[in-house]
Amino acid sequence: MMTDYYQRSMKALQLAGMSERTQECYTRSIRKLVEFFDKTPDHISEQELEDYFLHRRNVDQWAPGTLHIAYSGVKFSGFPKVRH
Repeated sequence: MMTDYYQRSMKALQLAGMSERTQECYTRSIRKLVEFFDKTPDHISEQELEDYFLHRRNVDQWAPGTLHIAYSGVKFSGFPKVRH
């Protein structure tokens, strides 16, 4: 299931004309999110997304730019729970 999601994300990024570097950053952001919760993207709730980004900001102290890239990757991936 995760492989299908990854492949769909890669196709969407390529069709959108994203650079190879952007593709890497966005897919890495999804991978980190999935690893954090140890479940597939379709099983991660909106509340969990909020908690994830707050954890990355406050505990891991990710820089604003890093958070923005991660958020953009999650948003672009078509997460139904991410507000645009």
